[in-house]
Amino acid sequence: MPRTRAATATDIPVIVALNAYVQDWHSHTYPDRFIADPDPAALSNWLQDCLEAEGSVVFLSFDDRDRPQGYLWAQIADRPATPLRPARRRLIIEHIAVAESARRDGHARALCDAAVAHARETGCDDLFADTWTGNWAAQASFRALGFQLEREWFSRPATEMQMTTESQPAPDLAPDTSSDSVPDSVPDSVPDSVHDSAPDTAPDTAPDSVPDSVHDSAPDSVHDSGSKDGTPSGTSA
Repeated sequence: MPRTRAATATDIPVIVALNAYVQDWHSHTYPDRFIADPDPAALSNWLQDCLEAEGSVVFLSFDDRDRPQGYLWAQIADRPATPLRPARRRLIIEHIAVAESARRDGHARALCDAAVAHARETGCDDLFADTWTGNWAAQASFRALGFQLEREWFSRPATEMQMTTESQPAPDLAPDTSSDSVPDSVPDSVPDSVHDSAPDTAPDTAPDSVPDSVHDSAPDSVHDSGSKDGTPSGTSA
């Protein structure tokens, strides 16, 4: 079983190297959102800020020869209560990446287990990860690690807004509750968002490939938990 520990500033060169696995996938798949060859110095400085940020944590995974093979970066997000929702504290997986040669060796699971333990220790209600649409490997991996699909994101270029608005009528967003449109049966549990239902433990058969999560993070070079904001992924997704 891979060994994990919290990363420190001295581990930044290792994290930079591991991030390349997922950044390559993201930049090739979404060239308008990700930089193909990020500046090493700028990336190192940015990762330094990530390590020092309040609520931020990075874990490294090592093989039986004590070689680093993967990393996971996550941040705590506190959502205040509103008249519509209770307060919630979530651990958001921003990056998760595993070296190509070490995939399916249990590193993604070990990193996820470390994140779950951290979430419990810091009073988080759940964990959240998102992936880019085309990152099928990351999506399968997160499911195997105990995550459930709870919400889907949609986007549209702002430059096309006027044309689309003028050419197509907007559909009604509110659900039709008339008797003709209500299905005969409704599922008992429809999760509100991916953050809300991630189990505390992942199944034993999870593949070790979670692509996409530079809030985005790719198959065990987890490119997913791909963030939609265009930050480099280690995860997103």
